Amino acid sequence: GDGKFTTNNAFPAGGKYKMFADFKPVGGSTTTLSEWMDVEGKEGEHAAVRPDAKLVKVVNDKEIELALTSMKAKEDVTLTFDIRDA
Repeated sequence: GDGKFTTNNAFPAGGKYKMFADFKPVGGSTTTLSEWMDVEGKEGEHAAVRPDAKLVKVVNDKEIELALTSMKAKEDVTLTFDIRDA
């Protein structure tokens, strides 16, 4: 209500996190906002991000499949998530 959206998140460790919000207001255009935030607690160990070739995962009895329109640098991409019972 009143144009506000909230969500509760659990973080694996303290430290700096970059949060993203993608939304499309009624009658408006798609918008992405991002903001850095500090999470209290001991900072976790840093690890390199490794790409995962498998775009289907099962989490909490849900199968989630990701489809991408492109994987090329400097191109817009649309991410589509198909979520179904596992």
